[in-house]
Parts: sequence; C-alpha cells; structure tokens
Amino acid sequence: MSGRTATVEIARSEGRMVFCLSSCTNEVAGMMDYEPLNLDPTTLPEMDSREQMCEYGDALARALRKHVIVDQELRVFFDGVDLHDANLQFAMKTAEAERYRWETLYTAPQFLALKGQCSMRRIILRGMNEPQKPCRYSEPIRVMALFSPALVESEAEFRALADAVTNARTRGSAIELIAYVGEKALLDNIRGDIAGGRLGGVEVMPIPASTELLEQVLREQAPQILHCFCHGNAGDGKGVLEFATISDHEAGESIGSVALNIERLISIQQLSGVTWLTVLNSCSGARSVARLNSMAAALARNGSPVTIGMAEHIRSDDATVFTKTFYLRAFQIIAAATEGPAAPPLGHAIPIDLGPAMSDARNAMHREALAGDAKQYRRWSLPVMYQRSEGLAVVCLARDLTAADKIRIDTVTKLLVAMSANTPIDLREQVLRLLDNEPPIDRKYWPDIWGNRQ
Repeated sequence: MSGRTATVEIARSEGRMVFCLSSCTNEVAGMMDYEPLNLDPTTLPEMDSREQMCEYGDALARALRKHVIVDQELRVFFDGVDLHDANLQFAMKTAEAERYRWETLYTAPQFLALKGQCSMRRIILRGMNEPQKPCRYSEPIRVMALFSPALVESEAEFRALADAVTNARTRGSAIELIAYVGEKALLDNIRGDIAGGRLGGVEVMPIPASTELLEQVLREQAPQILHCFCHGNAGDGKGVLEFATISDHEAGESIGSVALNIERLISIQQLSGVTWLTVLNSCSGARSVARLNSMAAALARNGSPVTIGMAEHIRSDDATVFTKTFYLRAFQIIAAATEGPAAPPLGHAIPIDLGPAMSDARNAMHREALAGDAKQYRRWSLPVMYQRSEGLAVVCLARDLTAADKIRIDTVTKLLVAMSANTPIDLREQVLRLLDNEPPIDRKYWPDIWGNRQ
C-alpha cells in the first residue's frame, strides 16, 4: 500500500456532474468512463455531530462507489493495512465540485483522511497555457507571515510558527522567518526575544499600514512560503484577505483596514514565480462562493502551486494547532528533499510532497476535536489542501553555507596558500574544483586559485 496514489476526477458534462478514476497506481480498463454523480450537496447532513459527519462522508463514499473501478480503488484504500504515504486526490474540473467536503470521506468505522498516513488533496488544473516551471529559490528559504486578524490575538499562532522555524534551524536547515504583526504588545515582545537571542532567524515588523504598502512588501520579500493568519471573506464574488493594523487593534475595529484582493496576490506571485506554498489560516479561505472557485483554489491554479485554506470559519486555537503540527512536518519534508548528500545539484528540479504534513495536522486537530464540544467535531476537517496538477517542484540556484561547507572552503584555501609559487596552474585548479564535489558549493564563495577570498 505504501506510495499508492489515485485521482478521482469530478467534472461537468452535458449539464450534469460526472466523475471517473483518471489515474491510479495500477491502471485498468473502464477507469476513465464517466459515471453521473447523483448527489445533491443541499441534501447532505449539516455535520453538527460526529454521527452526522459519518453520514455525510458515507453518502460521498456510496455515491463514488457506483463507479465499479472507483469502488475497487476505494476498497484498497479503506481496507489497506499498511497505509503509508498513500494519497487520494480529487481533480476539480468544475467549481461545483468544491461544494462537497471530500475530506470527510467515510466507510465504517474510518474516515479515510484519518487513516494512517493517507493524505487527501484537491487537484487544480493550471489556468495558463505554458508548462509550469519549478519554483526557483536561493538559500535561505524565506517564510513570510502576516499575523493580524481584527479582534483576535496572534501570539499563540506566531509562537507555533516561530517554534517550527527554530526547530528546523536547530537541525541545520537554512530557513528564515519575517513576521508582520498588528498588535503593538506582541511586536514589542518579539523584538525583546530577538534582542535577547531567543529567536534566531526571525525578523519582525509592524503590519503595513495600507494595502499598497502590503503589496510592495510581498513583491520585495518574494517568500517561498507565505502564511496568512487573518480574516477572509468572499463577498460580492471577490476573495479578500483582511488585516488589522496597529491602529485598528488599538481602536478595537472589527474589520481590518488593509484588504488584499486575492487576484492581486495571484498577480504578485505570478510575477515572482518563487512562492511554493501559501497558507490561508483564516475564515472562508477555502469556501466556494456561488460558481466562483475559492481563494485557495484560485491561488493554486495561478499563484503558488500548493495552497491551503479553511473550508469554513476556524477557531484561533484550532488554527494554532494546525500551524504547530503542519509546519513541524513540512519543514522536515523540505529538508529531506533539499538538504544533505541526497540533495540534487544546484539547478536540478526537486519534487516536494507536503501531503504527509497535512495528514499530521488533520490527525492533531482530530485529537483536539475528540476532547472538545461534540457539536464542533467537524473542526478537524476544515483544512483543505489544493495542489496544481503538476505538483510542487523547486530548483535551488544557490545554497547558503553550512558549517561543513565552511570547513571545506577553509581546507581548500589553506591548501592553495601553502602551495609553492611555481605550482602548475592546472594543479591549483584541480584542488579548487574539490569544492564542486557533492554537495557543490556556490562559486561565489570560492577563493581564487591563489587562495585569496573576497
């Protein structure tokens, strides 16, 4: 069962919803034959209890099982004992498919999303014609976080992300966090921690005072990971992220005065081409409105290849549980793919799958849900992961120097300096090219053939 992937495609044909199995580990005849999806989302349970969630997820499963091949694949997923690194995907070819909570898929006694390391995600087709290129980056990896929902404290959310960054840096990862916050007291606390040496690799700034300044910061920072802890709405058919400034917080405003249109964010990410992941840890971040795709789906289509949003309003404590668990695993996945002897040479594309991090986060939120109000049991199912059909691939253009890199450079430098003046140039060049051995060191850090360093 390890490494198994299957994709259920949801589309619209001849005025009705249809579905098929568009891909799977072992392809079989008939898998791509469309079957009507006879399931009215307005008739499904409200999910106000675990029992109703089970009924909702079971209704989804029964509807999908009407396709013989999909049914066979679901049986493998639900009955599999070794469910490691398995992934069930839902390819969204129509915005109407987003109205269903596929993450609740259930066959007694198990929600599939909570079984082992099974990740579930929604696949979005790229909206542009040209092939997707890997997201380029140079170390350190930049995480930019905006912490400022009106009338909500952000300290726990900040600490959760900062702790994950600290954990990654302790393991040797080249990663930095720049946080923008809207609460004066939190801003002062973080600055105090940084000055006291308790927050390495973290920079903090006040949330920009206008939408124009926020957009400028997003363009200038060009982060690999963008985390938004804010309010979101999709009124009037437009997705908007709302951030409260320091003045808004001090005045007790219920609505943040900085409003970032999701289309503007998409444009910024398109121009830079460097953002891997965007997390909308906000209310309505993954909700589909009328026939419009959700904010998260829109970003995944034309902005960052992986985007996570919330299916409905999420409590701040649940948002923090998600952040704490998701990033701890996500940074481990990124490090395993991009660092160490197994990392590919500079300029080579690296595929990264963040699905296991979503699985960890859902399971952590489920544990919290079990211990909380039974009427809020559905809390665990709120995070929704959208991924572009090609997946996430990154390419490193330059790596930051590790302690081992510095030792290699110093060793080669000393060898070159110790050589006599009449040492052949080709021998000096051979010694210098030792820095090209795996893992290669960016040439901008090399000494010259005489051992001189810039």
